[in-house]
Amino acid sequence: MVDHNNYFSPPDYPYVNLRPFITPNRVYLPEILALQIYKFAQVHDKIVLHMGPEGYDIQQIKLEYILKNICDEANIQYDRIEIHTRDLLCKTGIFKVVNLYNTICPFFYNNSIKYNSPKNKKYGIFLGRGSNERMYLFNKHLEWQYNSKGIANYNCNIIDENETEADFLQFALDFPKEYNKLKHILPMQDVNDDKFKIGESMVEINDENFWYSAYEDICIEIVAETNVHEGTFFPTEKIIRPINFGRLFITVASPNFEKNLKKLGIDIFDDIIDKSYDSLSGYMRIDAMFESLKKFIDDPVFPEERIINNIKCVRKINERLFR
Repeated sequence: MVDHNNYFSPPDYPYVNLRPFITPNRVYLPEILALQIYKFAQVHDKIVLHMGPEGYDIQQIKLEYILKNICDEANIQYDRIEIHTRDLLCKTGIFKVVNLYNTICPFFYNNSIKYNSPKNKKYGIFLGRGSNERMYLFNKHLEWQYNSKGIANYNCNIIDENETEADFLQFALDFPKEYNKLKHILPMQDVNDDKFKIGESMVEINDENFWYSAYEDICIEIVAETNVHEGTFFPTEKIIRPINFGRLFITVASPNFEKNLKKLGIDIFDDIIDKSYDSLSGYMRIDAMFESLKKFIDDPVFPEERIINNIKCVRKINERLFR
């Protein structure tokens, strides 16, 4: 029986848990991480550093640099270090990397989710954590002339102490007026549910009724993935969710994210939706993505038979790779 409330099942081998020390943008408390690695190294020859359910860009957060300093100071040989990450493209010239497929939040990998045809041809956005790209995306949605054709939930509370302003500092600097506006209107919900709590991550909402309600009015979702940095590929529950519920998608993600999905055998419907944005990153990707969305909204096509086949495809991939 799958526990739908568990984010991450710990591995059955000894490891140092990196998860408490990392965010998408940096490493927290490296001196404490160093102490944990020192202690682990006294007992184990191989030092496994596990990111848990995450696949953050180790170059972006400077993890490789920090680990190199830790090893140099403690006289730990580099070849004893093994980084386990969900980033399928992660590599380093110094340490061994083991690329793991994501198993976060099994609810969204659930093969018993029932397919229902969309009642409307709207688009949907469902966001939790704050980030530069997500702030830009949500503001773009609010200001877009076609936003009446969309529904959106953004559960970020900028004023809340649990939100880390550094995660969206660049957006605040680039767009101070828009940032101040979002600061006063977020969190915002178009889809409500008794189990939906302000400040809760979208991945924590494991209630089927909420997601069936969210998806019944949309045929396409704007998916904001965890990693947006070039050279990474970290597919999470965020992209599995709309596919498993039988919806089309466009993504705010790392460059070539959808190209890499296609290599896994997933239909990205690039003959129906202009996917030229997929080679881009950051704000430019989002601008181009809205151009693609406009073309789709003007002439929406929902190939139901292919959608259902895509559900079957991703469920086979889930069973093979994501368990």
